[in-house]
Amino acid sequence: MAVAAETVPVDSFEEIISQESWRPLVINVAELESDDLMRAKTVQFIGAVALGENVITSEVRSAKAWSLQDAIHEAANGNHEARKMTETNVKTDVVERTLKAGHVIDVPMEIGRDGEIRQYGQSAADIQANSLRFATKDPQMRARTEVETRNMFRIQEALSQGLLEEYNFVVFSRAADDMPESAMQEAGFFTDTMSCAIQKTGLADGQLQVESAFVAGKKSWDAPRHDGETMGRVGDMLGIDLHDKTATQLLDTPLLIHKSLMPNGVIDVVQIYDNAAGDTFFGQAKPREDYVGYGQKCREREASFEPRVQAITRQLIAKAHEINSPQAACTWLNKLSQKEMLEHSIQDKTIDARVFGVEAAFRIEHARYFYERGDMARVEQAVTQAQQVAHSYSCAGGVGGEGAAGEEEGESSNSVPDDCEFVSEECPKCHAKKVKTVVKRGKYYGACGCVG
Repeated sequence: MAVAAETVPVDSFEEIISQESWRPLVINVAELESDDLMRAKTVQFIGAVALGENVITSEVRSAKAWSLQDAIHEAANGNHEARKMTETNVKTDVVERTLKAGHVIDVPMEIGRDGEIRQYGQSAADIQANSLRFATKDPQMRARTEVETRNMFRIQEALSQGLLEEYNFVVFSRAADDMPESAMQEAGFFTDTMSCAIQKTGLADGQLQVESAFVAGKKSWDAPRHDGETMGRVGDMLGIDLHDKTATQLLDTPLLIHKSLMPNGVIDVVQIYDNAAGDTFFGQAKPREDYVGYGQKCREREASFEPRVQAITRQLIAKAHEINSPQAACTWLNKLSQKEMLEHSIQDKTIDARVFGVEAAFRIEHARYFYERGDMARVEQAVTQAQQVAHSYSCAGGVGGEGAAGEEEGESSNSVPDDCEFVSEECPKCHAKKVKTVVKRGKYYGACGCVG
């Protein structure tokens, strides 16, 4: 991604927009005259999927793998493009599973000869059809999936009309606000951050570019949600009314933002979000950093994941003979991704141990303590325990609707290392910092009063 020397000062956005006289710099896509057609196409598409009709073109179907299951099987047969598609699925999963806020990820896309948006040959329509077929049946999550389908048609229309030459298509996907927290957690939302994904789709040098930034909807784990009010103020800064919209309604209100307002891509919208929220960085109560420089840090952090991405990809391909359905492909991806990234988190403290669940977080802190002291035998024991109780998720409401579970039922999680004491960076339950923790007979006793 080309990086401009300086970001556009966010405080000047309203002035820039107010001075625009011959074209709008920000467009509410849902208010375009063509959106009625997009809504009609969505209804027809959803109906066809529900009836089991083949909604994918025969050319796409015959030419390329069209699901993760098929990609894994084709990769096992030596198909290089199918392997790249598998790697992309894995990379996206490990990022979404471990980095719930404060990260930007690029997703490669391409434009087919027929003008259809694809990813390693898999059409956007095919991706969305699979989401509709295999996503959770929860009505709130189903509604979000249907809106995402409509946005797929809207992006395709913006591309065909040439709008993506001058504008970026921006979508705001907040954590659900129509479900109790227990249901949100079951659906895969990380409620400690109530994260919002800001996704930008645009053309750069003739190539389709998709970026997603993950920002928090809470300034800290115990703070109230601010994302709804923040998005209202973001709308004010952009000249669009986004006040009092539910999370699903906001998802259904994509914007076309002129590229002059986003010289650095999605990171500029993150800066708008932070200014709207107040004293935050990526939505959290943290000291601000240079946004463009931080984007580079995100790329470096992803690069550190690459050995794990390759390990998961190899294991998935090796298990091709066991993967006989799209659900099985997701189940194995969940299980392998959780295992590898939990192990990675022992050395990488930028990963919040709580993303693997509170029970696992104590054991991860335990393993980190022993890792720093070079006691690898105890590290291995603590990691084994953490794997047995871990529960983590990538995107909420994904295929299968379930996170990765730990080891098979029947394996004991009580084979705890000898009793010990260590200082936990943060208590996974009350979030107190630098907590002296004692382990006795498999129980973790924090000086803060928490027991795990």
